Amino acid sequence: MRIYLAARNYRLDELRGYADDLRTMGHQVTSRWLQGRHQAPGSLDHPQWPGIAQEDVDDLAAADAVISITEQVRGGGGGRHVEFGLGLAWGKRMLLVGAAENLFHTLPSVEAYPTWEDALAGLGSEGAESNP
Repeated sequence: MRIYLAARNYRLDELRGYADDLRTMGHQVTSRWLQGRHQAPGSLDHPQWPGIAQEDVDDLAAADAVISITEQVRGGGGGRHVEFGLGLAWGKRMLLVGAAENLFHTLPSVEAYPTWEDALAGLGSEGAESNP
């Protein structure tokens, strides 16, 4: 299965580990932001942001499922919510790790798991693809 991982950017190293877990299970991870190139300087009007956003949209479109890693509300950021919304709108399999942060996380079609390990167990190897 092709999976997009969504989370706040400061959790990059943690998400790289999750991506390794998924690859070990035979899944493909489409989230190129995990390569660490999404560090545009300055505010959101910086000319690099549109290209970064388009890459994320393309990676989401290529996925069969989206796993959104949540956290306690603390302000700032929120691109992961857009990624979640796009995945939901495109009919992707939606998995949530952590507490619900908004009402869309409570939809019956969203698979909610309290921990990463629970999400891996719920995901299983169904639809796993070999990685080149």
